[in-house]
Amino acid sequence: KLSEYDYIQTSISAGTPLNIEGITKDEIEKIQLPDFIMGKWAGNKDIFLMRVNGESMNNVFSHGSLIAVKKTNLSNLHDGDIVVYSDNEEYAVKRIYIDRENKRFIFKPDSSDKRFFDKVINFDKAENLKIHGKVVLYIVEL
Repeated sequence: KLSEYDYIQTSISAGTPLNIEGITKDEIEKIQLPDFIMGKWAGNKDIFLMRVNGESMNNVFSHGSLIAVKKTNLSNLHDGDIVVYSDNEEYAVKRIYIDRENKRFIFKPDSSDKRFFDKVINFDKAENLKIHGKVVLYIVEL
């Protein structure tokens, strides 16, 4: 059986956050994937797919990988989850850590390339921060 998902044509940055104007309906296609590939996420209407661009998450998935992102809110996230986020229209995929003691979000790369650094956003400066979802599955082309 096949299920249909939104596919966002714009690649998400796994490198330096990439400036993307608001993603429009024109940039969203529908694609079908076999349920056996999506596993427990098969048919989930809160899933969208996009490609990864860059090497800042290369310990987990490589440049060009297809990621399945489940829309979620902050209360459902745990330290170390991989998220797609934007801050002032700069989009990226990183691991999230919530430092409640120091009131800040930390977005960490997971890369063998040491040129990538954490992005830290203080809670009081996070008015433009948006968590688009949590990466729940990825498909790598070898």
